[in-house]
Amino acid sequence: MHTITQYFLKFVAIMKDSLQETLDSKVLYAMVALSGLVILGAASIGFEPKSPEKGIESILRRLPGAQGNPLVAQEPPLRYELQDFKQTNENKPWESDFHFTIVVHEKPIEGGGPGDNPIAGKGIFRFMVYVVSATQTDEDEMTDQEREARERFHQFQRDAMHRQMDKVNKFVQDVVTNPNAVTAVQMERFIANQLAAQGTLVTKSVKFAPTAQDELRFEVQTQPRAETFRTWPHKMTVGFGAYTWDQEGPIGNEVFFIENFIIGGFGAGIAMLVASVVTSFYIPNMLRKGTVDLLLAKPIPRWLLLVFKYIGGLLFMLLNTVVVVVGIWLVFGLRSGLWGPGFLMTIAVLTFQFAIFYAVSTFTGVTTRSPIVCILAACFAWAVLFVVGWGYRATDGVRDIDLLPKWVVTSVDTAHFMLPRYKDLDVLGDTFTAQSLLGPDSPERKALDKSYAKLGWLQTVGVTLAYIALFLGASCWWFASKDY
Repeated sequence: MHTITQYFLKFVAIMKDSLQETLDSKVLYAMVALSGLVILGAASIGFEPKSPEKGIESILRRLPGAQGNPLVAQEPPLRYELQDFKQTNENKPWESDFHFTIVVHEKPIEGGGPGDNPIAGKGIFRFMVYVVSATQTDEDEMTDQEREARERFHQFQRDAMHRQMDKVNKFVQDVVTNPNAVTAVQMERFIANQLAAQGTLVTKSVKFAPTAQDELRFEVQTQPRAETFRTWPHKMTVGFGAYTWDQEGPIGNEVFFIENFIIGGFGAGIAMLVASVVTSFYIPNMLRKGTVDLLLAKPIPRWLLLVFKYIGGLLFMLLNTVVVVVGIWLVFGLRSGLWGPGFLMTIAVLTFQFAIFYAVSTFTGVTTRSPIVCILAACFAWAVLFVVGWGYRATDGVRDIDLLPKWVVTSVDTAHFMLPRYKDLDVLGDTFTAQSLLGPDSPERKALDKSYAKLGWLQTVGVTLAYIALFLGASCWWFASKDY
């Protein structure tokens, strides 16, 4: 017990030295001030819910085919019109039952058929149902017909990539003209699934009701779920109401975007860079003549001294991350009413990711004693792992349809297998955040859940820890075996 107490006191003394280095550089003050500004900016963001009817209209605008392409000024091929809307109780919109009719309006798509003729208007919705059923239906829910449709659609994607337009146009025409390609039951299930995915609504009944005008009409009755609030349309305001965004979106997606992409992505990148720069001086400064002599005179093993210094660098990243993440979480919980505890997992993820780069920096520090080389080595490691991680995601997304040469896929898989799983850890943080913010049936949530399920977390964490241990172990060996 006495020995443990001694080591603890020595650890605290080394932490004080690291803290004093940081305070002397004034970086910590700048980081705290920057964190305060970020939290204040988040506190200025507010959310205004839409009324029941306007909310359902907004949900319909999220359905497949209702979104155009603003980059090429392309109008959406489908418009879902809300008619005969009734709210059957007086609860909050996201706690209410609704009864309404959806009328689907179709716009011909130029260049979709043989001879570059437009697809007939009545075929677009059927084609959309076919594509979504083939690509978004869970494997265990698929019928044999849908599995066959999925394989045909994968072949359609391959033909499109190789610009075999005759086959592409023939496939489209077969779908829109074949009455057996898409049934009324499939169209009804499509409507029900999309209301669940985009609005987290339980469809009590949906009935395809064709008229003499050959309209695509669906009579729908819905009820809410406990998670419906996450996907209810809200307008976002900034500057404490000074400015309101024109477009509304699901409140959970809006909070997720800010927490995950701005804070967990862009903000995390800045924090990682600043922490790498600040901590790059810890080891070289420790090895300066005079400082290292004083440290080595202490009755503590060299390897343990270096490990303590390494932990001190991790604590710098940990404390800064705790301030920002907890502050943002509290602010958005109060402003939006969504308390997503999964976002707090970002603290552990970012610290673990930084541990990879700081292990590289530590090894570079003991071998070169140069802060500049430490920074360059950490940035190089980040660039390599970033490229490999995104490359693996890109190849994994088209793995089922064989769009890339096998040597490319094999090379990316090999690099991903052998290196620390930096971007895989992003998936871990993203998934935990999404589980408490996004609708359970939303496409974004399902995509993350699918990515999460594919990753072997024992292998991901194990390989990453092995690399950290390798670099840290090599650093300790070098430090213990050299004369200073």
